[in-house]
Amino acid sequence: PPGDLYVFVAVKKHELFQRDGQSLHLRVPISFVQAALGAQLQIPTLDGEQNVDIKAGTQPGEQLVLEKLGVPRLDGSGRGPLIITLDVKIPRKLNAKQRELLEAYAAESGESVKAKKEGLFSKLKSKSK
Repeated sequence: PPGDLYVFVAVKKHELFQRDGQSLHLRVPISFVQAALGAQLQIPTLDGEQNVDIKAGTQPGEQLVLEKLGVPRLDGSGRGPLIITLDVKIPRKLNAKQRELLEAYAAESGESVKAKKEGLFSKLKSKSK
């Protein structure tokens, strides 16, 4: 018999992308070295991997917008954007060489940094010489 048909659609959460209308959002972790010097990364999209250039001097939370890589519009007039948010990751631990290089960079830049405290073992070792 004639009548109304109601269709309910539920969109499952994706492990990588968050949807906002026709826009897709993606958070991508990058190292602080990649942010400072620039890099080329392979970014997942709905259509497969795509190379994206990260410019030198990228700041934490900076966004890149890739047009026409989001969700198709219901009226068939193209697709929304893929918005990439760059999460700059700072290492929690550095080895001695990494610390030395960063301290040299800080000195060259005129930045004040907290010097590594000498541990008890190091103090005893230096006094025994």
